[in-house]
Amino acid sequence: MAADEMWLKAKKRWFYLYVVIDSNNNLLALRISENRSRQVAIAVLKKARWIVGFIPSIIVTDEWNAYPRSISKVFGRVRLNM
Repeated sequence: MAADEMWLKAKKRWFYLYVVIDSNNNLLALRISENRSRQVAIAVLKKARWIVGFIPSIIVTDEWNAYPRSISKVFGRVRLNM
């Protein structure tokens, strides 16, 4: 599983697009937000967990410091690959 966020411009405004995909590049969850926050990361990870139905063994993320705490809250102890 991989989690990341990126910039998205819509109607002349910038937003964060949060994306969670599986190892086969299938989209599991996404969320658009005006801010980059731990609460939004938790929400999109919860949606991905609900869709997948299991806890992955490894989650790949960038080095944003909110991901380790968010992933621990949603999935418990999971190996991170940053």
